[in-house]
Amino acid sequence: MFDVKLEGLDALRSKMKRVDEALNEKLVRDSVTAGARKIIKRAKAIVSASDDPTTGRKIASNLTYRHRRKYSKAVGGVVLSVGVATPKGKIPKGNPDEGNKGPTFHWHLLELGAEHMRAQPFLVPAAMQEAPTLPQVIVDDLSKRLDKEVAKL
Repeated sequence: MFDVKLEGLDALRSKMKRVDEALNEKLVRDSVTAGARKIIKRAKAIVSASDDPTTGRKIASNLTYRHRRKYSKAVGGVVLSVGVATPKGKIPKGNPDEGNKGPTFHWHLLELGAEHMRAQPFLVPAAMQEAPTLPQVIVDDLSKRLDKEVAKL
């Protein structure tokens, strides 16, 4: 496990009180997104070693984040997921490599493994490596965004 010590929360609260509630939600969402980008950057570094250089199917190119508004409303906060974007529908026949963002339907096999394939996780290790610093990154980013908004008042 790890310990997290956040600095600057009192100043952050006083700034947030001066800004509109809807704007606060947007700023928090944007700051959490900054944290997600950090996880994605780490995951790209890990998975790049596993991507096949001879095809256009690059898992690293398909790493993304999504805001989960339904869950955000349910928990009363900001929920965001980090993962691999794959197109909906049937898996195409043949080898549909499309530049560097070809569909990577096989990402879960790499992350979780299969009966005859050892798992080579990249998302979980990236999240675990970034977890200790993530809260402070989000707080610092939110503080910068709030400073800009308060300066406009």
